[in-house]
Amino acid sequence: MQEKIFSLMIDSGAHTLFENFVRSGTGIWDRHLWNWDYYKSKEFWQFVDDYAKFIHTFKDAVDFYITFDAIYDPETSYKTFLYLRDVHKLNPLPVYHFAEDKKWLKKYMDLTDYICISGLGQGIQKGEYIQWCNRVFEMICPKPSHMPTHKIHGLALTSVDLLWRWPWYSVDSSSWVQFSKYGVILVPRSKDGKYTHRETPFTITVSKRSPQITNNPSHFNNLPEMEQQYILEYLDSINVKYGKSEFKTVDHPYDCAENEKPWGPPENGKRVIEVIEEVGVSTRHEPRDMVNYQFYLDVEAEVPAWPWAWKKSSQKLGLLKRD
Repeated sequence: MQEKIFSLMIDSGAHTLFENFVRSGTGIWDRHLWNWDYYKSKEFWQFVDDYAKFIHTFKDAVDFYITFDAIYDPETSYKTFLYLRDVHKLNPLPVYHFAEDKKWLKKYMDLTDYICISGLGQGIQKGEYIQWCNRVFEMICPKPSHMPTHKIHGLALTSVDLLWRWPWYSVDSSSWVQFSKYGVILVPRSKDGKYTHRETPFTITVSKRSPQITNNPSHFNNLPEMEQQYILEYLDSINVKYGKSEFKTVDHPYDCAENEKPWGPPENGKRVIEVIEEVGVSTRHEPRDMVNYQFYLDVEAEVPAWPWAWKKSSQKLGLLKRD
């Protein structure tokens, strides 16, 4: 059997169900309008059963899988966790959500050594999230050692300053690929002549197809020459090209060559075509994926290896002083 080179974690899709069937387009403060009965419906529990069947089908490929939690309904979340564990004989990772009573965290701590906690989003302000997360890690990292007693996974959490603030075991987020999708790359700042991954990176728009190419001050084309050179040197350091392309207008319909892509819809029998001369971050999303993925690999390489002792008193202006 081939040796595994990475671990695979599966999310349940509970957030999608929450947005589509519970929240349904209402604001975060309109909870009285939410369809809380959905978590009691046959449809919800059918999703839970189908999820369990999926995990059993692919159990040899999946290393970790998150419970089918009911967002902002801790009783149902706990019930589904026990249901997956006791009825379906699975070992899911539970989820402790922002602002829930700490008794639910304590229950999960008594049952498992690996727990997910919710990240930023759902209208949560960063300052209040930090206060809440401090309370979580005060339970996870008790006196006198202040070492974590449990593994903690941060959901939707790749804000650099938050990654350095607490002893996470693992985190996840789709933001890096979303940046890429919208033509943006993450470029680390520098300190003492070296790239640092302790600070929020520069977010630079590079796509030549961006509609903001003329008025976005963060677009590569609009940056001072010195800043452009900094970005090009960084791309060169990780062996990724910036890319080259030109645009032409053709009659519509038009059959694109292999190195051509249509830009925008046809108008008045004409269409704009991008002719790619060199593949790079300005011309394709795949190189942007590579750049953003590399940034978080470098963050991971710099963050101290888990576990490490954490104290709330050691936090000052987002900088950590570890034992």
